[in-house]
Amino acid sequence: MPVIPKPITPKPAAPKPVEPAPPAPKPLEPAQPNLGSGLQCKRAPGDACSNVAPYENADLESVRAKGRDAQASLLETQRANPLPQDINRATVSTKYEHVLFDERPSPISPDETGFLGQDGLQLSFSTEKTWVMSTTRNQAGVNPKLDNIILETYTSPKDRGIVIMDSRNKENDYSAPQDKLPWSDMAMFDIKTAFQEAKVKPDELRYMIRGNIDTGSSAEKTAECIEGAIVRTAGDRAKVNTFRSDPNAPGVTTNELAAYQLLAGSDHVHRVLLMLKDYPTTMRNVRIESLGVTTPATKDATDEYNIIIKFVKIENP
Repeated sequence: MPVIPKPITPKPAAPKPVEPAPPAPKPLEPAQPNLGSGLQCKRAPGDACSNVAPYENADLESVRAKGRDAQASLLETQRANPLPQDINRATVSTKYEHVLFDERPSPISPDETGFLGQDGLQLSFSTEKTWVMSTTRNQAGVNPKLDNIILETYTSPKDRGIVIMDSRNKENDYSAPQDKLPWSDMAMFDIKTAFQEAKVKPDELRYMIRGNIDTGSSAEKTAECIEGAIVRTAGDRAKVNTFRSDPNAPGVTTNELAAYQLLAGSDHVHRVLLMLKDYPTTMRNVRIESLGVTTPATKDATDEYNIIIKFVKIENP
């Protein structure tokens, strides 16, 4: 009989080694903050924001630091307990020739006021003859110059606003050093005088326009600051650019705060911060809410640079 071969049962194949799965990629770490990128404010003791990058231009950075410190000094004064009293100085009327003119026309031509209604400003600005014009000069015989105005302002109690049309303390105040009064006294005197006649409190002031920023060393430096602020925030020179002061404002960035601080250090805004600090009782808890700026390229505005200072009254400083 033929032999039937037994079927060969194959050996079970050894399982192939399982290759380990590639490790899951590590989550990407957040990029390190670029201090000039406009990040949200990071608080630090003694400073409004710890991550506001300095300006590369040393001159602009010096002005920014001045504005930052002036803002901090105002807040410190307003939070002091007890609250300091207003600086007790002789009034403008006893040291200077001060003249008022009632029912004056608008200090800005009606066809150049369109920028005041743009977003970020929305100011009430009367174009009727409701303005009070004030001029401050040296007393007779002190300054022989024909163009001798130290300060010229237009105030509207109706709009709660003041326009600084001409300001030349350094150039035109020939008073003896012991008799000179600072800009803050002169501007505050104009506000108080015009508002008093209309029975409006000075701390109801809503805005100040620093206009005619055109020629002169101070104006040229402020114009440079305006341009620097617009560049820092990638703004548009043809539009109104607004920079807020409050680090806690919704959406505010470090670049916006840097721009505000830069302008706050310019002559045209620094003096206003000093005025609020010098009059903590009269202007109780009044602060600068924002700074709006225009350039000669801004639509529906004057041909010069302007700074529009909006005020706000804080309930709890």
